[in-house]
Amino acid sequence: MRRLSSNIAIGLAGASMPKEGKMVGDYAGSYAYVNNGTFRSYTVHNDQIFSNKKPKFEIDDIVGVGVNLTTRQIFYTNNGQRFDILDLQLDIAAGLYPAVRWRGCKMNANHRPMSKCPSSHPGNRGERVTVTRLLRCKSRTGLRNDLSAHPDDNVTYIVSAIALRDGPRGREVLLMREAKEKCRGKWYMPAGHVEPGETLEEACKRELREETGLECAVDTLLCVEVRGSGWYRMAFAVEPNGGELKQEPDQESLGAGWHPLELVRRKRNDADGLQLRCRDFMSILAEAERYADWKRRMGLRGISAALPWAPILNRDEAQPGLFVDFVIVRQSVVSNRLECLVHRCVRDQLQLLDELTLPDAFPSVEFGFEFFLPSVITKVYRHVLDDGHCVLELPEAVTALWCLPAPMSSVRHGIRLRLLCRHKRSAQRGQILAPQRYRWIELDHPEVLSTLYLLDEQFRPKLFLL
Repeated sequence: MRRLSSNIAIGLAGASMPKEGKMVGDYAGSYAYVNNGTFRSYTVHNDQIFSNKKPKFEIDDIVGVGVNLTTRQIFYTNNGQRFDILDLQLDIAAGLYPAVRWRGCKMNANHRPMSKCPSSHPGNRGERVTVTRLLRCKSRTGLRNDLSAHPDDNVTYIVSAIALRDGPRGREVLLMREAKEKCRGKWYMPAGHVEPGETLEEACKRELREETGLECAVDTLLCVEVRGSGWYRMAFAVEPNGGELKQEPDQESLGAGWHPLELVRRKRNDADGLQLRCRDFMSILAEAERYADWKRRMGLRGISAALPWAPILNRDEAQPGLFVDFVIVRQSVVSNRLECLVHRCVRDQLQLLDELTLPDAFPSVEFGFEFFLPSVITKVYRHVLDDGHCVLELPEAVTALWCLPAPMSSVRHGIRLRLLCRHKRSAQRGQILAPQRYRWIELDHPEVLSTLYLLDEQFRPKLFLL
């Protein structure tokens, strides 16, 4: 639907308050907007648009809510009539019901909806549904995605386990032979979907065990690949520490083996090359090699537990949606000092060490599934700094990751990424567009720099936007 003004209302599903296992019947709501200063409203019942008249409903059947998209203020409607104004979070108003979906609804010359508009159903009429499913249904409406991300519904998490070793033919990587019919017998990295109810680390260990027969310890995050807004592949470096290399085929794989990286990288038309399922993991292998070289320079063997700082791994904390934090740093050309863009609530750099008491230190954004991550990054750049899309480099690294697709009954299975973004080297820094919210502070404390993974000697996982 075209945005006609700053006010728009979302019709919410009707019938009485849904409870676990309740029969789903009629649904109702109200649609409202402001046109040329005049408040207009329509009542919706089973996708029928009622103008200037009110259909008959049972008690409590009609529930509506209006949202001011500029101020994000909420007002409630009843039979299309505005009767209250409350400053609430959108998820509080829309979290219990699936909303009528107005996206793509055409308007006529009088700015009224043409014919019927599709709605987002929790299920068919008479079908027994759960509150969990009702909550998930909201994510398909184009509203905020709080409390609505779920791996088997609207978001995909994939983990890959990359193990390298020094072999007689040089550095080798552990691969598995596919058992799937369409790519049977071809080699690929151990990888798979994260199942609802397990952590990313548990999924990584499970995939390696099922496809190669080996147990492992997860060492560090290597990189994160993002496609659109709902597809994430996290690659982890792992250290095998038990089990036996798989030889007997099953439905998970036909077997596993160690192969020289030189052989894996050969082009597809090379007769001596390895028959791969696809070559979409070459950038992941490059990051695994970069990490192995970094460990060798640091004099590390096995798991990187001897480091003075913790490796970057997933933090098992539930997220109600899709979030990105931006650590924007600038290296001064004149004095070579390092500055970071933070909220004005940060008075001293040492406050950045305690995320529990200061969770919103950096510019951050929550975005819906209808927005691709590259466009989200560009929009944030434009809103934070003058010509931000020109003075800021693309994010170079992921310095923190939060995701917990558990428990299975939860719908708080979202993800949060913290991205490192660098200001281009210049004598002048970009002008802050909201100086009442943000400011530059100098970072020179060693513990702060290591916590934010800003030291030159630290390994930082890369971000790949597919």
